[in-house]
Amino acid sequence: MSESDLVPAELSKLLGLFVHDLRNPAATLGANIDFLREVGVEDPDAKEAVDDMVLALEDLKRGLTQLAWIARWIGGQPAVALEPGDLCRLLPPLMGGQPGIEATLDLGGLASAPVPGAPAVAKMVELLLANAKHHLRRGVASVTLRQAEGGLVLEFVDGGVAIAEELRGDVFTLGGQGRVKSRPDGRYGRFAGLLALRVLADAIGARLEATGQDGAATVRIHLAGG
Repeated sequence: MSESDLVPAELSKLLGLFVHDLRNPAATLGANIDFLREVGVEDPDAKEAVDDMVLALEDLKRGLTQLAWIARWIGGQPAVALEPGDLCRLLPPLMGGQPGIEATLDLGGLASAPVPGAPAVAKMVELLLANAKHHLRRGVASVTLRQAEGGLVLEFVDGGVAIAEELRGDVFTLGGQGRVKSRPDGRYGRFAGLLALRVLADAIGARLEATGQDGAATVRIHLAGG
């Protein structure tokens, strides 16, 4: 069988195997880092090196998680389970999750916002915060949740370059990742972050919209038909 004969289900399984196999050395790295921290490292440069390894390992683990989501999606399976949750409880703890990004949250006066797939929405906000950090390094982002006709809309705005109009049809697609990676206004996210955003949206029946302008780059997540 040639590579062109590889069907989505087989590709999904292959990517899943990669994720499984790569998690083993990642676990080994984590165990050794924990050991170094436990025994103590006196040299300041060595301590900094260990801290860098911790950050790199966390990045690798995030990448493997995103690849696992994409693998399931390619195989026609939901990236994540449709679990219930309350966005008014899940979103506030995320606001300090990206050092250098000052994130604010406006819940639109809602005391509670129970949504099917709410934990996946929280993961989507984490992806958007990571994307902002990747493109801004330092800056401001805002997350706004509001009631709209037919559902809820979550709007994420940061001070970076907005996704170019001609790329807004590509950024959330499998085939578009290579095209957007070479352009700053493609807002490529590490480990195909914007594709991962799309596969989570598909899993919970949400719709994505890229819009805004430079200095107010915007992504909207339309939830439950919103």
